[in-house]
Amino acid sequence: MRRTDEPPALTYATGGTVDYLATGEATGGLFGLYRWNFSGPVSGPDPHFHKTISESFYVLTGTVRFLVFLGMRSDS
Repeated sequence: MRRTDEPPALTYATGGTVDYLATGEATGGLFGLYRWNFSGPVSGPDPHFHKTISESFYVLTGTVRFLVFLGMRSDS
């Protein structure tokens, strides 16, 4: 668990920060809980995907845009 007086785990050039509240290691691999504090018009991680985990989001204020990948496609 993260103490409230700890500095952010990550700080992006845009000013956004990330706090690791409960890591996978701390929860026995069950889940990870992170707080993202976005800053500026463009913030957060670059577009990416995960092969083995899913993500959930709870937006407290503002608007967040997501790029959603709905599956693999193979053409012959």
